Amino acid sequence: MNIPDINLYDQELLDYYIQAQSLAHSSDSLRPSTQAPLWRIYSNGRLKATSPLDAWYASSPAICEPVAWVEWLLYHKHPRKKRIKEVLPLIEDYLHLLGPRDERDRMIWAINYLYASALADIVSDNERKFIYSREYYRIKNAAKITPDTMHLAMLAEIAPYGSTVDISTLSGFDFCMGVKALEKYQGFPEARAETMRHLYDALDKRPDPLLGIALMIENVVGVQYSAEKKSIDWMVPDLEHMGILGLRIGKNTISLGAVKTSRGWKISVNSDLLSYFTIEAKGYRRRSYPVSHCPYSFFLDKD
Repeated sequence: MNIPDINLYDQELLDYYIQAQSLAHSSDSLRPSTQAPLWRIYSNGRLKATSPLDAWYASSPAICEPVAWVEWLLYHKHPRKKRIKEVLPLIEDYLHLLGPRDERDRMIWAINYLYASALADIVSDNERKFIYSREYYRIKNAAKITPDTMHLAMLAEIAPYGSTVDISTLSGFDFCMGVKALEKYQGFPEARAETMRHLYDALDKRPDPLLGIALMIENVVGVQYSAEKKSIDWMVPDLEHMGILGLRIGKNTISLGAVKTSRGWKISVNSDLLSYFTIEAKGYRRRSYPVSHCPYSFFLDKD
C-alpha cells in the first residue's frame, strides 16, 4: 500500500485526493525541495520523505525557505535524533550564508531560528539552542508585520495573540504555512474551513500533492499523528461519514473510521503500536483512549 486511502462524504474532494494520489504514485523525482517532504511523509514508505530535502541542502539554495520548520514537522512523524544532529550544522550554514533581503525573508528567518532552537533542544544542544533563541528574539523585537507577512508572523509566533489573517489569496507552500498559522492562532476549525474553501477553488486544476494529500489528511479528514508523542488526534468540527485506511508512519499503521448507526456515531480505531488517541467532534464529548494492536470502537456521547 502506498498513499493511504480515505473515506470522505464529499465526492468532489475525494476525487481530488484520488487524483493527487495518482500523481504522487508516479512521482519519483528527487528535485531539491522543502515542500515535497510534507506530502511524501504520507507515501507509506514508498518515497523517502527526506530525499528532496537532502538534495535541497546540497543545491546551495539561494532563496529563503522555512527549512527548520520542515525538519521539525518531519521529526514528529519520524523522531530520529541522529538526523537532527546531522542537519543542524547544515541549517546553520544556510542561515549564515543567505541573509534576509526583505521583511518576508526576515519572517522566514524568524521561523527558522524558532524551530532550529526547538530542534537543538530535542538533542540537548544547549549552545546552539541559546544562539538560535538569541537570533530569534533579535528578529522578533525588530519585526514589522505587514498584511503580506501576517501568516508568516503568526507561524513565527511574532504576531500578537488573537491575530487573524486572510489566507484566501495565498497558494502553494505559502497557503500551507497559512493553514498552520491559523491552527496556532485561531484553532483547527478555522484552519479546516479555509483549507476546504481553497480545495473547492482548486478542483478544476491539476492537483497539488502538498494540498491534495498532506492538507487533505491533516486538515480535512482531520488526522494528525505524532510518532514522537505517540499521539493520534482526530479533529472533526463537522462529524460526517469519513476515515482513513492504512496510514503508515514509521513502524505504526493506523486506520480510523466514523459511521452513523441507529445508536449514534460509531468511531473505529486500529493502531499497530501503542498510541494515545483523542477525538474532538463538535457537539460531542472529547474522548481519549490508549489504543494498541487490536481494533477498538466506541460511540460518541453528546455534550
